[in-house]
Amino acid sequence: MREPGKILWFTGLSGSGKSTLAKELYNLISDKKCKIIDGDIIRSNPNHKVDFSYNGIMYNHRYIRKICLSEIKLHDYLLVTVISPFNELREQTRNLFGKSYIEIFVKSSLENVIKRDVKGLYKKALNNKIKNMIGVDPNVPYETPTNPDIIIDTENFTLEESFSFLKKELKRIKIYNR
Repeated sequence: MREPGKILWFTGLSGSGKSTLAKELYNLISDKKCKIIDGDIIRSNPNHKVDFSYNGIMYNHRYIRKICLSEIKLHDYLLVTVISPFNELREQTRNLFGKSYIEIFVKSSLENVIKRDVKGLYKKALNNKIKNMIGVDPNVPYETPTNPDIIIDTENFTLEESFSFLKKELKRIKIYNR
């Protein structure tokens, strides 16, 4: 029986670089059985309509964990990119997956991601066209991770520097050995 794969859980504000880093990593380790589970793609599924309310976020998070439970048996690596704003949810996920779970905090301040606004979401949220925008709406804060395995500062480092740091950290914790 094969050993369960690793879940690399990329958490951070929208626009912090989670998906970009996961795609770079996917391209690097494509010789392994690897899959990206992107929170944006999950949310865009017409059969999975959830909002950004507290209950919607809780439901979405449980749904993503359920996907991971079924996929982890088939893959060496699951690269999960989801805002995952609450420490409670991340700790539940860590407890569920144990040593297979690696939390990667993709760190960028709210001011910086608003300035980047790669998806145009922050502009809409600040103009009250999006409700419950995580990190903007005081009812839906982004809680800074208290116990991440890796912190990548994408605000102060380029993509190349951030990705190089990610590879180095994955080697340090014996997840990746190239």
